[in-house]
Amino acid sequence: MAKKDRLAGFRHVNRHYEPRHFATLAGWERYADWLRRHARVATAMLPEPPRTPMRPRIWGAIESDGVVCEKVAFESMPGFLSTGNLYRPAKRRSGKAPGILCPHGHWPHGRLHDDHYLGSVIARCYNLALMGATVFSWDMVGINDSCQAPHGEFKGDEHWGLSLMGLQTLNSVRALDFLLSLPGVDPKRIGVTGASGGGTQSFTLMAVDGDRLAAAAPICMISYTMQGGCLCENAPLLRIDATSVDLARTFAPKPVFMGSCTGDWTKNTPREELPAVREIYRLYGKGVDKRIGHLHLDAPHNYNFEMRMQVYGFFNKWLFGARSDEPVHEPWFSFPQMRRRMLWYGRKAPAAISAAELKRMWVAFRESALRPHLASAESARRGLGPLLGHALGVTLTSPSEFRRRRPEGIVARREGDSLVVAPGGRPRDRSKEVQHFTAYNRTALADRVHEVLAAVEDSGGGLRLVGRGEAGFWCLLAGALSARIGSLDVDLSGFDPDSDESWRRHLDTPAIRQVGGMATVFAMLGARPLALRGAGAGLRRLAARYART
Repeated sequence: MAKKDRLAGFRHVNRHYEPRHFATLAGWERYADWLRRHARVATAMLPEPPRTPMRPRIWGAIESDGVVCEKVAFESMPGFLSTGNLYRPAKRRSGKAPGILCPHGHWPHGRLHDDHYLGSVIARCYNLALMGATVFSWDMVGINDSCQAPHGEFKGDEHWGLSLMGLQTLNSVRALDFLLSLPGVDPKRIGVTGASGGGTQSFTLMAVDGDRLAAAAPICMISYTMQGGCLCENAPLLRIDATSVDLARTFAPKPVFMGSCTGDWTKNTPREELPAVREIYRLYGKGVDKRIGHLHLDAPHNYNFEMRMQVYGFFNKWLFGARSDEPVHEPWFSFPQMRRRMLWYGRKAPAAISAAELKRMWVAFRESALRPHLASAESARRGLGPLLGHALGVTLTSPSEFRRRRPEGIVARREGDSLVVAPGGRPRDRSKEVQHFTAYNRTALADRVHEVLAAVEDSGGGLRLVGRGEAGFWCLLAGALSARIGSLDVDLSGFDPDSDESWRRHLDTPAIRQVGGMATVFAMLGARPLALRGAGAGLRRLAARYART
């Protein structure tokens, strides 16, 4: 007898996903637009964070083999440093040249890693600079010179969008800002390439900031069978209705190189992932799929010598203007000692930031992003309203999917022109059984809101929605998402919008405060009649400002 899969019905890191097919360009672009916005919410790039002063410092130039390597530190947000190395040709050329971002993966020495067989981050940076590009390679949070916050034991706050992946994505976006600020860099010829966790950073940047990229080469990471095992690759919400392949496909129709190998989770690429990407590129016209480069190696997980030379050829064509994408030879380099490339060697390193202080910094940063949107109810509706559904895991298909299900956590009954909703038992909590649960699955709160929305659709529009007990919160959120609800009467059990504990107890779902919290909810309710039962003074003040109660 076959062993029953205990995770059946759940999305998770190692599930073997089926390709999502699209028959028309319009159908694909509708999904891609949704996914780009969803990825930006999941990684805390929406509402758009302020471009605060980076205060970059560049020092310690070392010249060897025709390349100058320098040390770089800048503030990706006030008080938090992104650290790395900048590589430029020793002989400056006239005019503008490509800029290339090189994030690193979970290699033993991070951005300083140099394994000739499996993958040399430093050789990649040197050769791209020798070709004429300005190249920037920066640290993952908590790796090498990034010493203010940990990597593996990162403590975030899902309600505010504070996650390890969110912080790393902020660093990626600001790395792109930094690269574009340098003299001699052509803003129309920007590329990104990395392998493993660097591949994840690459296709994440392709999804959230792809407009500023011209070409990309994520290596050994685009997979239907393993989505990325680290916390830094699994922002809450990100893969509720998407895979790594889908995130990479949002880059279409721009040139992309897909490196894969037989010895890791990209072993099926020639027959699964590559055809899925080609399918999307072909929707953009005949021959557009020729913008896809690919190399499949009989090798373990890598960004090795052979793979690098193929990527150099790809960039040579799409960023440097060569007629061919033939491999470009990588010479043997004599690199400076590792300690000479480290920022803090022989210097005092920045002090570690406590989890509480990092959260304070992050919340202040996110509040500055919210401030212009919360100036009025109308600006909240316009700027934040479209993001609320993403925080609650609403996809293009989820409302109709929930109409076909039997509700697990609510009891809804029609009483005249009212739909009365109450809690209907507590479904088994499986979140601790699935690694990175909220990156792949909706929270219990989001499921209940979907069940209320399904009940509303089944009951017809224009009704009065009544939420009793804990269902008051579910109904309030459903009212903010559905215009079919005419009025609301909800219990809110003394909810305090300024209390972290209140949010954990009653409104526990990722990004809910990041997208404006109760202010956004009330703004989306607008002028509809609203009765709040058990609401404290703070909640009533918010309702008075953003909704007519």
